[in-house]
Amino acid sequence: MSFYFYDLETTGLDPFKDRIMQFGGLQLDDDLRPAGELEEFYVKLSEDILPNPEAVVLHGILPQTANLEGLSEYQFLNWLESEVYPGQPVFGGYNTANFDNQFMRWLHWRNFAPEAPMLKPSASFDVYKLLRLTADLRPEGLAWPKAEGSGRRSLTLGALAEANQIKRDRLHSAGGDVEVTAALARLIKGAQPKLFDHFLNLLQPEFVSDIVGSDNQPFIYNHYNNLASGASTTLAAVLAEHPTRVGCFIVYDLRQDVAPWRKLSAYDLSLRLKRIGPKHQLSTPFSILDINYSPVVAPVKVLDVGAAGRLGLDKGAISRNWRDLQEGDLAKTASEAYLRLANEAQAKDPETGFEAALARAKLTEEDESKRLKLRAAKPDEIADLDLKFADPRLKQLQLLYQARNFPKTLKIDQLFDWEQYRERVFTGGKPSGLDVFRRQLRRHLMQRREDPEIINLLEELQTYVENILPEKVAG
Repeated sequence: MSFYFYDLETTGLDPFKDRIMQFGGLQLDDDLRPAGELEEFYVKLSEDILPNPEAVVLHGILPQTANLEGLSEYQFLNWLESEVYPGQPVFGGYNTANFDNQFMRWLHWRNFAPEAPMLKPSASFDVYKLLRLTADLRPEGLAWPKAEGSGRRSLTLGALAEANQIKRDRLHSAGGDVEVTAALARLIKGAQPKLFDHFLNLLQPEFVSDIVGSDNQPFIYNHYNNLASGASTTLAAVLAEHPTRVGCFIVYDLRQDVAPWRKLSAYDLSLRLKRIGPKHQLSTPFSILDINYSPVVAPVKVLDVGAAGRLGLDKGAISRNWRDLQEGDLAKTASEAYLRLANEAQAKDPETGFEAALARAKLTEEDESKRLKLRAAKPDEIADLDLKFADPRLKQLQLLYQARNFPKTLKIDQLFDWEQYRERVFTGGKPSGLDVFRRQLRRHLMQRREDPEIINLLEELQTYVENILPEKVAG
């Protein structure tokens, strides 16, 4: 088995609206040793993207630099398809499941490429998940730093690298983060080989299914940072299958008393479920487990006395809660609540742009085939390529694909449509994208007024944005 670890620096945190600015990747052998040279390069931004000033301050990459030295998204995908994907590696990185992989998903989608291979269940190895599990169950062999002030465990790359004496030459660069991530994975593989092998087996949905099972027995579940100590492991049980998502289960955290939740109606429970998020992680004991996306689970027998003590897991209380879970209609209530949420999400369309609506649409097989045909077309053929999509929005996306990657090939009428689109991007919404950018920029200029290097960076970013504004917006 070979691995390919990668990392991205981006214009912001939204995988759909934001863009990749820098890519770093490294081929690794089955011992997680480098099997090639570190590959790192910039990716150009199209002129419909407003970088988040906070992101630029963090990684220090200006759009001017990326556009001068980088590849277009079309060229970037060509490189991936010819140099990386043929080897069919397992793709790894730090928090790749929730961040990098999602950016790759939308990169492929808007450029008419086949689905990104790192999205396949057996091809995504998230070292952040591995770190969480190791810290909770088998921490021996690594140093685990504490965050200043709170005293909670810190799993940031910088803190872990320093605590474990891993050389880190380049902070917040894609290539530097890849090297640190690979080094941490090697440490875990050497210190806790059985845990590492177990984690690798979680890439197989069948292996996960065997642990989770269909008999509602408790299992170890490492989900998110939901304990005061910063730990993220509990004992859980499957409550019911998700009503609309195949391969997904509603899971109950057995640390929490069942009785209060039995009193809620499906409607009331759905209201509570809406509040799940970074600010409300203790609001409900329910979560969704998808066996196809490598959930971090393990048999209860793996939980030794030391780990149970560190995690504050009271096995007596957990046993009582599990028994209580078998009685009553909570499974039915939870299923109805999640069905209500799914129906609400389908009816609600928070994005007014056609591109976001199209991304959620199910295309016909014929349109899917035409998408790939467009991807295979040469740049000078795209302007005159009329594929007669059944969904007319794909024709609009074709224009964006052409304008973003091959702007010099646009005809007069296409240029007009592209400018109108950019006007809507910058001025649409309340507040508009441009208003949000300017507000963020002013805040960071004020906060960093004593740092001339950051001020210069922000002023360069401001110049870039002013230069790409459509004529009507700039005027």
